[in-house]
Amino acid sequence: FAPSVGRLADTAPRVDAARAARAAQACGVGLSCLALPHLADETSWLPLLLAGSAIEALGAVVTKGAPRKDWAPTLLEGDALRKATVSLSNAALLGELAGPALGA
Repeated sequence: FAPSVGRLADTAPRVDAARAARAAQACGVGLSCLALPHLADETSWLPLLLAGSAIEALGAVVTKGAPRKDWAPTLLEGDALRKATVSLSNAALLGELAGPALGA
């Protein structure tokens, strides 16, 4: 689903796509939070938890590159933009590598 969501976000206006993605992330987290306390019940809340996680992850596909693609070019130009883009990319890579090791 992620490539389809990415293509859809690329065709929509950036602000609208970011707003919808943030709303999807919030709804996904909300669904997961609703299901989490009930996992020990006899009824199966696991599908709701997994659905919430999937919705949040699809929203993250759209918002993942926003700081580098949208915010930095709006705030910076020239060499400062290049340095900021490299720093943001390095920070994202560090987070992806260190996150699992730290239990995040």
